[in-house]
Amino acid sequence: MARLLEYLEKQPKQRMLLIAILLIILLGIMDYATGPDLSVFIFYLIPVFLGTWFVGRGAGVVLSIMSALTWSLADRIYASAIIPFWNLFIDVVFFVVVTYILSALKASLESEKQMARTDHLTGAMNSRSFMELADMEITRMRRYFRPFTAVYMDVDNFKKVNDTLGHHAGDALLQLAVRTMRNDTRATDIIARVGGDEFMLLLPETDFDTAQAAVNKVRIRLIAAVVENKLPVTFSFGMVTFHEPPRSVDHMINLADNLMYKGKTSGKNRIVHEIYAGDGKTNSLFHESIR
Repeated sequence: MARLLEYLEKQPKQRMLLIAILLIILLGIMDYATGPDLSVFIFYLIPVFLGTWFVGRGAGVVLSIMSALTWSLADRIYASAIIPFWNLFIDVVFFVVVTYILSALKASLESEKQMARTDHLTGAMNSRSFMELADMEITRMRRYFRPFTAVYMDVDNFKKVNDTLGHHAGDALLQLAVRTMRNDTRATDIIARVGGDEFMLLLPETDFDTAQAAVNKVRIRLIAAVVENKLPVTFSFGMVTFHEPPRSVDHMINLADNLMYKGKTSGKNRIVHEIYAGDGKTNSLFHESIR
């Protein structure tokens, strides 16, 4: 069942809506052909579910009205002329209530899923989600041979902010850093909090020069943001542009982390950037430090 739901989630919304409408038509024909002695009322919940879950609440409401109307028209014999209108009203209310219950349930599940994937303080992805997405990017590189860049960022002197201004100021700083990075990165770029004041950025399909320009822009904006807020911090970056896939996600992270540490020990507030062209290859690494 879980695999079926996952498969249906990947289908275009227009296709799911069309399937739901066709199901209502089919059920109406069956209901009309069998007459009132055999009711298929419960099966009308299937297209309502499909529309609500995979398309949206609005589609679910429309399909609810269509289901109620179809079922009402299929029942041809009534003792009173007012009965079909009353039945139609009750059916619409029933299906719409089911639609809202399903919509609320899905919203709750999506919210829990999102919370499980994000850092509760900053809204960035958490380490677990980052590991999964980074592994997918490495797999994609092995297939398509397109470069990507991994960036390890650490907030210089973060402890000083906590000690002198309080933990609330430190939390606000981390939130500010994530907002700034989001504003200056692409929607396809991944930002994750992997430690107390440590972050990873994953830049898909990004070569050395493009990554250098992008991260330097992020660094400048970060410095401007902390200066504006009178926060005594800077930022150190370790960057690796991969032209060959790393052995694993841990290997990728370690390479970027080591470069970040190299920048911190050489004076902080730096970008240290290397190209990785595979283990055991000569001239595989190019080093650049920018202050």
